[in-house]
Amino acid sequence: MTLTIRPATVADAGILGGLHLTTWNETYPGLLGAAELRSHSHASRRAMWDSILSHPRPPRVLIAEESEPCGFAALRGQDDGELLALGYDGEIAALYLLARAQGRGIGRRLFAAGRAALCEAGRSNHALWVLEGNHRAIGFYRAMGGSVVLRRRTRSETGERVELALGWPLSDPATPKAGQS
Repeated sequence: MTLTIRPATVADAGILGGLHLTTWNETYPGLLGAAELRSHSHASRRAMWDSILSHPRPPRVLIAEESEPCGFAALRGQDDGELLALGYDGEIAALYLLARAQGRGIGRRLFAAGRAALCEAGRSNHALWVLEGNHRAIGFYRAMGGSVVLRRRTRSETGERVELALGWPLSDPATPKAGQS
């Protein structure tokens, strides 16, 4: 099958809502509380993406598709003060693939396209946050050249969690140049 990575539009809010809900339910059992996972619905995720994509300055969102959508990435300027102070000006705010799409190179291509989009937007040093117990994601990001640059504890309705920030500076030889992916 041919993989296509394309920019999302407001018309994709329903697709993104479904992908977001399904990937969270596949990724986070055991990492997030069951009540937190149950608190999200397709309708709530769709509304969230409709609001995000309708914003006058929305983040860049990419959708990966084969015969149907199988993943997405959301990219934006960094808004975490600690990461900004370390020189990370871009954020990979989300990168999710359906379980059936994992392990086939789709994540690598979506990640590279996301980093290229951040570079094209003038954001050359990228970081993201991941739950400390999400070993599969941490392994993927480390394989993509990321290294842990920060660790923080956060609280949610379901308790405390630990998040790791992984970063990729422009000096990383794997950083795509504008127009490459």
